[in-house]
Amino acid sequence: MKLQTKSIARIQSLMGRFIVVGVLALIATIRLQADPIPGLFNTGLDANRVALPAGAIDPHYIITVNSDNFMSSDAFVHIEGFPISPGGPWVANTAISKWIGPRADTTMAAGGDYTYDLTFDLTNFDPTTASITGNWATDNGGVDILINGISTGNANTIQFTAYTPFSITNGFTVGLNTIDFVVNNASVGWTGLRVELSGTATPFIPTPPGISTQPVSQCVGLGADATFSVTAFGNPAPTYQWRKNGTGIGAATSAMFTISPVASGDAGGYDVVVTNPSGSITSLVATLTVGVALVNPSFEADTFTVFPGYVRDNGPITGWNALGGHGINPGVGFSPFADNGTIPDGKQVAFIQDGGALSQTISNFAAGADYYVQYFENGRSSDVSPAFLALTVDDGANPTITIVPAHSVPSVGDSNPYIRVTSDTFTASAASLTLSFVKSSPQGGDNTALIDNVCVIPVPPNTPPTILQQPQSLVVEAGDSASFTVQAQGSQPFSYQWRKDGNNINGATDRTFAINDVQKERPGGFSRWFGRSALPDHRQRGFGGSRRHRRRLDPFPHRGRPVVSQHGIFQVDRSAPRHGRGRPRRLCL
Repeated sequence: MKLQTKSIARIQSLMGRFIVVGVLALIATIRLQADPIPGLFNTGLDANRVALPAGAIDPHYIITVNSDNFMSSDAFVHIEGFPISPGGPWVANTAISKWIGPRADTTMAAGGDYTYDLTFDLTNFDPTTASITGNWATDNGGVDILINGISTGNANTIQFTAYTPFSITNGFTVGLNTIDFVVNNASVGWTGLRVELSGTATPFIPTPPGISTQPVSQCVGLGADATFSVTAFGNPAPTYQWRKNGTGIGAATSAMFTISPVASGDAGGYDVVVTNPSGSITSLVATLTVGVALVNPSFEADTFTVFPGYVRDNGPITGWNALGGHGINPGVGFSPFADNGTIPDGKQVAFIQDGGALSQTISNFAAGADYYVQYFENGRSSDVSPAFLALTVDDGANPTITIVPAHSVPSVGDSNPYIRVTSDTFTASAASLTLSFVKSSPQGGDNTALIDNVCVIPVPPNTPPTILQQPQSLVVEAGDSASFTVQAQGSQPFSYQWRKDGNNINGATDRTFAINDVQKERPGGFSRWFGRSALPDHRQRGFGGSRRHRRRLDPFPHRGRPVVSQHGIFQVDRSAPRHGRGRPRRLCL
């Protein structure tokens, strides 16, 4: 019975799938069923598709180019008799179409070009499925048929003694469309147009707009370009309106919006409202941060053609001082170093294989002002041991300042995002400073660091502090050391005050607080705690973290072990100039 029950359940599951597939197929069939295109009329018919009398004005065709009378756009039903068959060479009129021209009697019509325009409506239709077929006759030559002003390449060389067939399957758009028949009258005398046509298109199944790819925040130096884009869908196709800080931007009405060149006043939050008749949706806000002008901050200025992309083989990196074992990837047809991850900005990154500095001297600082640096980093996937990378600032006279300490740079793997790095705040000691990415290999081996999208960002005066990197919870053995560190950002100088369980710790007034010899308090205590390890200081994964950099700690890791005197919650107050507070962190043993 159990087997039978399972078999019945499986049959029911399969039937359910078949039903779903059947419904989807039915929907697809409905979507593919084409309907007649409204507004397509043969020449010489009224609104009920009944043939008009001779001399009547055709209500559907207008003459937009009229060599006989530039003041008139009327197309007249031609009189019977010569040149219309049976008395003449023109194709005979019928109950479903008649000849039209710039006059009712074109015996003395002027020579030259005539364009007959018919407007039809594809609102609520998918223009990519539209198709128009038909026949036309002309006196004299049929020069071309245009869809929305674009040539279709359909010419009529048979002219008026027989029909010439035509077929049009592209060039259509949502809403009103035009089809133009261009006729040339070789000299003074009879001229006219005869058209029989029909068309079909698939109706839209209206769906409200949605967004599949959101605009992305970016940091751009003064004078560079910033481009925001969005990928949206919906039926009919949606329209776009970009906004800055909630206010619409005049002509920014496409899926892509570019600011060129970027000025300091362009900093702000940008989003886009996507709309169609079924509704609207607003994108996430993308922040534009405007930094100091840099040369080639995303390493897009050069094209390296010699494998594997070294400077020693391809020449310098524009704007940067590089060693021979530094370079650009991808090159033309190769990318052995930038072999994983999604490049943050543009199509290229700089790689640093040789130990030493990749640097740029920047001359746009305001001495005494505060700044910080943001960039993205990654490692080569084949590195056995990771490269280490530090970031320094140097004015050539005073001691070098390290604003990102040396840290390992592992690969992000696959198509994961590069890791965003934010430096410590520093005060510019001169108008010209050298920014250096210093690569080392303390663990040995051949390894490579990748960097991209370098941005130096000014900190406005009197900016209150915020915490970029929180102190991390620790689990240590009695007698071991413990150290907490916090990274803050804002106007300098910062002051710090570490606290334990809400109480100030005397002398703990630096960004790092260390306990050199953790001592136990009494046996028998238990500590319950859940924590998560973090990336090293300064490193934050853009657009979410990677499982590779997270681990879950046992919520009861010390059952039966003694609790030490330093057990508790440690917290840091820091101010610059106002007080802020770090998130409490627990030390457990």
